[in-house]
Amino acid sequence: MRDLPEFGGELPVAALAEEILTPGEGRIRGLLTHAGNPVLSTPNGRQLEQALAKLDCFVAVDMYLNETTCHADFILPPTGPLERPHYDIVFNALAVRNVAKYSPALFAKAAESRHDWQILLELTLRLSSEPGPERWQARAGQRLVEKLGLEGVLDILLRAGPYGQQPAWLRRAAGLLADNPLTMPLFAQVKAWLTQRVQQRGHLDQVLAGLGPFSPHARGLSLKMLRAHPHGIDLGPLKRVLPERLFTPGKSILLSPPDFIDSLARLLSAPAREAPVGPGRKLLVIGRRHLRSNNSWMHNSHRLVKGKDRCTVILHPDDAAALAMADGEIIRLRSRVGEISLPVQISDAIMPGVVSVPHGWGHDRPGTQLEIAQRHAGASLNDLTDDQDLDPVNGVAVLNGFWVRGQKAA
Repeated sequence: MRDLPEFGGELPVAALAEEILTPGEGRIRGLLTHAGNPVLSTPNGRQLEQALAKLDCFVAVDMYLNETTCHADFILPPTGPLERPHYDIVFNALAVRNVAKYSPALFAKAAESRHDWQILLELTLRLSSEPGPERWQARAGQRLVEKLGLEGVLDILLRAGPYGQQPAWLRRAAGLLADNPLTMPLFAQVKAWLTQRVQQRGHLDQVLAGLGPFSPHARGLSLKMLRAHPHGIDLGPLKRVLPERLFTPGKSILLSPPDFIDSLARLLSAPAREAPVGPGRKLLVIGRRHLRSNNSWMHNSHRLVKGKDRCTVILHPDDAAALAMADGEIIRLRSRVGEISLPVQISDAIMPGVVSVPHGWGHDRPGTQLEIAQRHAGASLNDLTDDQDLDPVNGVAVLNGFWVRGQKAA
């Protein structure tokens, strides 16, 4: 509706509610969420809450009936974290040393249960392919993945990776794919890619010789090897991957994108944001997170929410005096889109004129089944954030550093 910019094929979530609520061609009528709670994590959560109730179909892959999924038409609960194996991929990108560690599932899943990947694989097949030959070929690929399973796919990736035994992976993949003609085009592409990788990296012995503390006599990483080392394997220090991993012209990092430079003049000349009109003291809101309260899903665990209340408004003594407020009294904060009320925590660790409100709370919505979280409901910071207040270059909502009016609750 606002012709906002997109990045990587994604549109700003600040536009989601209006794209559901505004009638006309292209209106969003269906939604799929996966372990998310956008009612508490996106700007103007109350408006999004109203929008979800107007969808034709809302499917949630989630084990919680939370503030978002309580609006879903279908909830597909996956297995729990102790019922599936784990090999970290995402957070290894933040590691300070090369390591590999596999953790098997502690408990067997029930026969009727499905893992996340099984649910998403089936949904992807149904949503992205038409009945007929396209669906048959996609189904053959799905059957292959199901036959391999999560651990089989991991084993192939380990063997095909820079620390694996790549020729052994080729033999394993050939055996799995040879009896299925529908997957032969896929295998041919994979084989060509892998052959090129082996040629680029040189002989397998040269790869294994560079493993550092990892034995050069080993036959390369595999799931079997990780099972034999339950505490993980140290693969040595990090290795440089730049500039090979850069896909920019000239293999260089662009430090001054034209869009950013062109926007400097607009930024410098933009009028200052104003607090909403009306009674109360003008205050600038910043967010915060706590080690035991990083996201909304952490609030339904007694071990994480026990102790003192962490959903408070941190307020400077000068502002507390101006508002005639004492520690623990309730302050009401109001923005253009909504208001929240929370106890104050007076501290000189914050600047005068600034207040801090934590992220992820607001478990007082009806229809949820989060018993522990409801007992520590707090209030949602995103009931204050404005879906219309965006950075014009990237469309990202202003979630930090926005003005509100604050006053002592009656």
